Amino acid sequence: MLKQISLNGKWNFVIDPQGRGIDWCQYHIKNPAGVYPEGAGDLHDCYEDLLLDEVDVPGCWQLYKTEYKWYQGAAFYIRTFKRPELALGERVFLHFEGVSFRARVWLNGNELEMPDVPYLPLEAEITNLLEADNYLSVRVEGDSCQDDTLPQFGWMNYAGIIRPVYLHITGRKRFELVLLDPEIEINRGEGRLKIRTLSDVGFSSGEKLVWTLEGNGLTLSGSVAIDGNGTKREFITPFTDVDFWSPESPMLYRFTLKWLSGRGELLDTYEKKIGFREFIAKNGKFILNGQDIFLRGVSRHNIHPEYGMSLPYAAIKADLETVVEMGCNAIRLPHYPQDNTVLDECDRLGLLTWVEIPVYWDAPLGNPLTRQRMLKQLEIMVKRDYNHSSVAIWSMANEIHSDRAETLACFRKARALIRSYDPKRPVTFASWPRDADANLGLKMVDMCCLNRYRGWYDPDYEKVAGELDEVRRLYPDKPIFLSEFGAGARSGKHDPESSMWSEEYQAELIGKILHIARKHACGASIWVLADFADPSRVSMKLTDGFINNKGLISEDRKHRKLAFETVKQIYNKWKQEDKI
Repeated sequence: MLKQISLNGKWNFVIDPQGRGIDWCQYHIKNPAGVYPEGAGDLHDCYEDLLLDEVDVPGCWQLYKTEYKWYQGAAFYIRTFKRPELALGERVFLHFEGVSFRARVWLNGNELEMPDVPYLPLEAEITNLLEADNYLSVRVEGDSCQDDTLPQFGWMNYAGIIRPVYLHITGRKRFELVLLDPEIEINRGEGRLKIRTLSDVGFSSGEKLVWTLEGNGLTLSGSVAIDGNGTKREFITPFTDVDFWSPESPMLYRFTLKWLSGRGELLDTYEKKIGFREFIAKNGKFILNGQDIFLRGVSRHNIHPEYGMSLPYAAIKADLETVVEMGCNAIRLPHYPQDNTVLDECDRLGLLTWVEIPVYWDAPLGNPLTRQRMLKQLEIMVKRDYNHSSVAIWSMANEIHSDRAETLACFRKARALIRSYDPKRPVTFASWPRDADANLGLKMVDMCCLNRYRGWYDPDYEKVAGELDEVRRLYPDKPIFLSEFGAGARSGKHDPESSMWSEEYQAELIGKILHIARKHACGASIWVLADFADPSRVSMKLTDGFINNKGLISEDRKHRKLAFETVKQIYNKWKQEDKI
């Protein structure tokens, strides 16, 4: 990418509860006589007459006005922009970092072909559609449908254009994809990079790829001459002394790749901060850089009452620094791909990160359209997140029916898709309570991950140990991970008898389960960092409304429950023990 132009800021907005706006967009294209069909209320030509709000993008419409709080239908975002100045041969791509839940996009009346993926990047080339003044309209659906991979939400789905929007300007040739694979020689403290590149136009003889690696006093560079034509190129840098990336020392190096023409002109460039590390699941252990590691984890929704799902950097940074303060070395990011800024911070802070697509609960994987959506989401997530040093675990789903033939068929294809890009990092899913021998999906993963709420929905918390041991008996070579557990607690509710919904009960139960996980698993991820809005919860006095209150801290982040201090004490004690 040669240049980026932001389209963030003020957009016009109108809800569309009866679905009229699609006709408006489609009728924008005039017939040969230049006349619109009578009564075709077009969004473009009626633009000045529409009753529009001016709103911020990125943003979530539930926060624009109080009357939009429970609106989950469709809405239109509209704006105009000038054609950017382009040099000869330059191309323009319209790029959305993420939309919730689904989007259709029109530019100057032409619908753009974009993937059907929530929360993930959408991109289309618009070079030949640009006019001097450009009219952009985006229809966002705020709810899912029954053939989605996410047919129902277990959280407040804050809807809208929730992440940044840009124009990306490239040359005629561009990197469509760059994948970086750190390869390390553990005993010698050496590392190198395997670099895979893909271009939609293709590479030509005489061109050159030039790379540099900088950081921690190290400056390396090299180049590869391109011999022959093709859309793919792959090469490996020489070995050199590097500091490995880890939670204790998350060393990042700046990698730059330039694509030069035969005359030395810059065709495209790619930059990324990377770390040299290796994640492997084998022999019942999770292994980082050759050493088995206990994963001290917590789950975190990318949701905040003040910002919805459009958290600014400061709020993301504060959340993740709280996670590190608590003594965590790992974080699970459920149940959808979160903002790229979250992963940047995990890279910086040394948090081993679980990323996940929204294949959830009763996802109808017997439906071909649902399976197609699952695989497309997975592929785009892997491409987007591949070069983040912190990404340690690929998750295919959460709590779906893992004893069904259609689920197993889906997992088989999904795992093969991930492995076509990534040969090493563990692949898994978070499985819901069922007998281990009926949980057939565990056969297809590299680590077995269990969501278990013993002590909350079932009073006998000690059952967790037996369940973990039973899975280990069936899969002795796979690490066993407790991917969810916890208890609800209303902030400020105290009870010396430690009754349910009190902070005392939550703290005591989480402490007990953590010690079981320490003995019987390779790690644990507590549910959840902060309370969050969830309309699927029955509105009760004990929960302060539609709130999932299993958080270690309150929804507004102002109150730390007793469980937070309990976890902080336990995790930091183990952190010191694991250094020995």
